[in-house]
Amino acid sequence: MQKIVKTGLGFIFKAETIEEFSKGLDDVYEKTQLDTHNGLPFNKNCLESHLSNPEIFKNFFAYGFMNHDNKVTAGIIWQKGFDYTTKSKTLAAVLWVSEEKKASLSLFKKSLEHIESIYKYDVLICGNSFDNEKLEKFYKRLNFKKLNIFYKNINQ
Repeated sequence: MQKIVKTGLGFIFKAETIEEFSKGLDDVYEKTQLDTHNGLPFNKNCLESHLSNPEIFKNFFAYGFMNHDNKVTAGIIWQKGFDYTTKSKTLAAVLWVSEEKKASLSLFKKSLEHIESIYKYDVLICGNSFDNEKLEKFYKRLNFKKLNIFYKNINQ
């Protein structure tokens, strides 16, 4: 675990291993009982299983906020990517949840600042925020591009 910044409420850290990520995800899920994220169903076990592959985990940045009780109460996951149509390196906000409201925005800003020091990207992407106008305005103000996801059901 790499400590990024200390606050009066605890500290912000970067999860460096899959085990640290899993522990933080368990803590956050225990506090928030997250069943949906940005309007989409959320499955903690599916996310944990997906990121437990070291080849996949290396394409993500996971940050958390740990309080004085050594519990992770906020987390944000960023994903590195590449857009072949524009030949741009991307950084996408995948998951951002917080039980610790005072630490939430600080976690977002400090994690992004830390990533900028270690990864050079061309485009910031936000996940679909659906009906959350406040979040939509926040991302737009920071010049994030909207992620358009296309799903096609194939019936056999």
